[in-house]
Amino acid sequence: MALKLFKRPEKKDEPFLALDIGTESVKALIFTLDEERAVVKGFGEQKQGLTQMRGGTIANLPGVCENCEVAISQASLQAGVSPERVIIGLAGPTIKGFSTFFRFERTDPETKITPAEFQEIINRVQEASFESAVEEEKYETGSDNLNLKLTNSSVISVKIDNFEVPTPLNFKGKEIEIGFFSAYTSTVQLETLESLADELGLLIYSISAEPFSLVSGILPAERESLAGVILDLGGTVTDVILVKQGRILGTKVLPLGGRMISQRIADLLSLPFEEAESKKIQYSQNEIEPTLKRKIKEVVSQEVDLWIGGVERAIKNFTEEVLPAQFLICGGGASLPEIKTALLAHPWSKKLPFSQFPKIDFIVPDNVLTVFDQTGFFTDHRRVTPMSLCKVALDLEKEEDVVSRMLVKTAHKMGI
Repeated sequence: MALKLFKRPEKKDEPFLALDIGTESVKALIFTLDEERAVVKGFGEQKQGLTQMRGGTIANLPGVCENCEVAISQASLQAGVSPERVIIGLAGPTIKGFSTFFRFERTDPETKITPAEFQEIINRVQEASFESAVEEEKYETGSDNLNLKLTNSSVISVKIDNFEVPTPLNFKGKEIEIGFFSAYTSTVQLETLESLADELGLLIYSISAEPFSLVSGILPAERESLAGVILDLGGTVTDVILVKQGRILGTKVLPLGGRMISQRIADLLSLPFEEAESKKIQYSQNEIEPTLKRKIKEVVSQEVDLWIGGVERAIKNFTEEVLPAQFLICGGGASLPEIKTALLAHPWSKKLPFSQFPKIDFIVPDNVLTVFDQTGFFTDHRRVTPMSLCKVALDLEKEEDVVSRMLVKTAHKMGI
């Protein structure tokens, strides 16, 4: 379930806009829905200024608004349309993701579980999850003045008497165990995005946590086959997402991204940041002269060593008994060759409970199965996260299953 703010569009062929507001750049995608897929018809991208974003949040609203206008204009020119409805992605640093498991004992195990009984269980689970999120945020921030808003939620698993079932309805049993994932953000963050949409003359159709939309976007037909640790390397952070059987079990944010490496290169070579960023890109594409390449390689290797240690610590915090043996990597920061090399060289099996040494794979546009690109701009791992936002609209347009309807009903009742 993703946070949906406005009703469905009246026309089936109405275009949508997806906005990925990153630290490095704003990416705008214009797409339409065609049967069982989203079709991307326009793309635009505009670089952000160094001080316009801070920790994944908008620090300079007028500046970011101007960048959005440029990116949207580029996409509109290519698509030949200007959408009114927008889906906005929430970056990892602005959200808190929680996975929790709850057990309930039924008073009459011989009766079948009804929709009313399961709705009551969902109510209790979501309320307990929200309370846990508030308590953890209080602990981390030291503040009692919190106002969190639910952005995404899903049922990870349902077991009846330790037997996993797709839905508990009409089953008998004494004990129900529910695994539940939820993502929250602050109302301040949502209000900022609403102000941005107002300035751009757009209606917000949905706001989605990008780790959630990314996993949803790359789910295969047999969702249970998706398992691994996803690493989305951005400008200032890396999102670490644990997925098992197609479901998010947890998310962590590592405060290390591509900008840190660019800044180190700038310091080493006494260059302006923008020029250092350009040198880093040339280095990642092996288009730089040998002497400079050696200097940059030394800096990159040092930073990647710090990054790999941070990834290990983040994964340790998931507390899973057995980890799926696969890394799936994406984002602009993943272009540096040292990233994959470091993942391959690290002694994962000795450090963490992987079932075997993990495979390393890039997430590429072909993995976003229900999104088709007509623009030619989506060719590798760098832009799959904004591409996956299109899947959010596709999911919202479908008829919701019974569990999703219950989650929406509970969220409305709680006012979150």
